[in-house]
Amino acid sequence: MRPVFAARRAQASLLARYSAELARRHERTLASFAVERAKTIAGLDAQFQAIVQQAFDAILLFGSELGVRLANRAAALLLGRRAPDDLADLPLRALVPSRADLDEGALRARTGRFETEFRRADGTLVPVEMALAVLTVEGETMLLSTARDTSERRRQEARLRHQATHDDLTGLANRARLYEVLEQDLARAVEGGSELALLLIDLDRFKEVNDTLGHEAGDRLLRLVAARLRERLGPEDLAARLSGDEFAVVLRPPCSCERATRVAQSILEAVQRPFQLADELSVEVEASLGIAIGPMHARDARELVRCADAGLYAAERGSGAIELYDQSTDPHSLRRLVAVTSMRRALREQQLTLFYQPKFDLRCGRIVGCEALLRWDHPEYGPIPPSEFVPLAEQTGSVVALTRWTISTALAELAQWRVAGSQVGVAVNLAARALFDDELPSHVAETLHQHDLGPELLTFELTETSLLVESPIVERVLAALREIGIRFSIDDFGVGYSSLALLQKLGAHELKIDRSFVAAEPGSRQRLLVRSTIRLAHDLGIVAVAEGIETVEQLRAMQSAGCDLGQGYLLGKVISAERFARLLAAERARNAA
Repeated sequence: MRPVFAARRAQASLLARYSAELARRHERTLASFAVERAKTIAGLDAQFQAIVQQAFDAILLFGSELGVRLANRAAALLLGRRAPDDLADLPLRALVPSRADLDEGALRARTGRFETEFRRADGTLVPVEMALAVLTVEGETMLLSTARDTSERRRQEARLRHQATHDDLTGLANRARLYEVLEQDLARAVEGGSELALLLIDLDRFKEVNDTLGHEAGDRLLRLVAARLRERLGPEDLAARLSGDEFAVVLRPPCSCERATRVAQSILEAVQRPFQLADELSVEVEASLGIAIGPMHARDARELVRCADAGLYAAERGSGAIELYDQSTDPHSLRRLVAVTSMRRALREQQLTLFYQPKFDLRCGRIVGCEALLRWDHPEYGPIPPSEFVPLAEQTGSVVALTRWTISTALAELAQWRVAGSQVGVAVNLAARALFDDELPSHVAETLHQHDLGPELLTFELTETSLLVESPIVERVLAALREIGIRFSIDDFGVGYSSLALLQKLGAHELKIDRSFVAAEPGSRQRLLVRSTIRLAHDLGIVAVAEGIETVEQLRAMQSAGCDLGQGYLLGKVISAERFARLLAAERARNAA
């Protein structure tokens, strides 16, 4: 039995040694595999690092706390740092301060490209195109960002946009830009109830300069003209070169006809000064200007340009002239043709209506009267403003019938309000041409008698310009109206030819202070003139009326200045006769309560 036992022990010992050898070999194999794997990974990391550092785009890797874990040289250069290590742990918020949506949650969900700005070390902002990708590395969610500086691309785009909308020679806007601005401003003016002006300017002797001195001298002249145009305009206004020696100016809303005329005169004076083309060479040119007002003359950009061009054509018939577009003399005006042929039909077919703007006592807030305002709603062409058809009516002789209809209608509606218990009067605008109607006083007297109304309830509003007419007929008509007992009001006082002689000549009962003075800045010379005018009116026993009160500040200023009556959108808008009757009824009910 001993030999058998000994043999088994020998086998067991051999097996143990073999198992130990296998274990040692396995450990060596595993260790060798780990070393080789580590070498491979280390090699890949080195290659990755090399690729990242050599990339032209900025590459940034952010950890879970949105701090920089890795950055390349392009990122350091883009962000104004000396080396990538200077960006270590810098928070993303410090790099992209302009993006309100770059919080952690939003960033995790956002991928793809978008435009933003990076803040550099010196605090300046650089525009970039940024791309984000969410990565998971060894269980940690990280954010990989690439960014590319878009400054040059934006500069190129800006240059292309400028070239597409500006004249190469002068740097002014071109025709395309002019039409773009006109369309936008006309829409804004219509919506806001304001106006803009378009000025077309043509150099009258430019061809002589070009033919005599050459195109280089002509080009220099055009650049100098452009520079002088810029000097005469406000920061919001637009100057454009349309072609050759033709320029345009847009005086953007709000702009009055008075300002357009002042700017046109200023431009004319600037262009007429000598231009220095070389050391010992100066030339003089002249210019013609045409003016159109939108939306008064047109609501479409191309039509407004046509109107200004018609004004320019009229101006060119007299060198150095400025002409405001006159629709009544424009043979191509469709609305003029409609107005000429349709005025009498409008009276017959009741296309004309009267609207009313209430007039308030500024001391107690009570309605004391109203102003009748004529409206024409053409069945085919829609509303035609009085600024178009009233001047045309004056030129064609229709103003007499128009004035009589207005007086008859206003007094008929006034009689209804008086019967209902309202103690108000009515004011009617009287055109200059209507003062030549010898039968006007008798028509007024008969209409007052027909409705059993006293003459003191009717006021005729006349502009200062209309009163400058020297005519025996006008003197006779005014005297007859005064004898009846009609009241007179001088409208738009302060913007025409104001004089004490006019007040004496007319025997005015009212002065209506023009809205431009009412809207003047507090403490300005215009406001001082308002106070002086009110004191003058009171000294002469005349009622002072403030037109165009649109703000609480204007209302308080007029009350403080002692103004008697007021009109304007703040107090009461222009409304139909029916709505005005309801307004009077509501006031009677308040007074009775």
